[in-house]
Amino acid sequence: EKALEGRAGAENFHKYNGPGCWADPDMMIVGLQRSFGSTHPTCLTPNEQYTHVSLWCMIGSPLLLGTDLTKLDAFTKSLLVNDEVIAVSQDRLGKTARRIRHSDEESVWVRPLAGGDIAVALVNRYPFAREIKVSFGELGLTGERRVKDLWRQKCEGRHSGEYFARVPPHATKLVRMRPADCPKCD
Repeated sequence: EKALEGRAGAENFHKYNGPGCWADPDMMIVGLQRSFGSTHPTCLTPNEQYTHVSLWCMIGSPLLLGTDLTKLDAFTKSLLVNDEVIAVSQDRLGKTARRIRHSDEESVWVRPLAGGDIAVALVNRYPFAREIKVSFGELGLTGERRVKDLWRQKCEGRHSGEYFARVPPHATKLVRMRPADCPKCD
């Protein structure tokens, strides 16, 4: 998330982004990186890489990679080929995420998606695991929603009123929320 904070107005991307005009906070720094004349693994921890990719997808940024695609390790490849996470980035509604909460401990981002779904990113900014809770009111929701963890591609059932999750240090819990009358959560 610090990479986005370094970009002027990142919290306001939602005001300007849309089809034909997407924020570009730069290349994603996952996998092997080439800098200062040497090739080395990214300086981001695995949890930070989940956050990095999640937020790039939430704001609809072009997914530019600064890594050699022929030398991807299994973890990096899993970050880049998760079809449900990429679907958030490429959603046809063309809206971008907005940050609805931000503190030293956490931030919460929400992105409207086609068909009445929303994507929610719960970002743990602390160096230890913690529970992050968001009310449906903050998300602009009422009623019941089906929730799916997009990184793990696992349905979490129906929720109403609020959603909470235990989020590892510097990681992001990325979920898709669908109306409860949707026949399934995927």
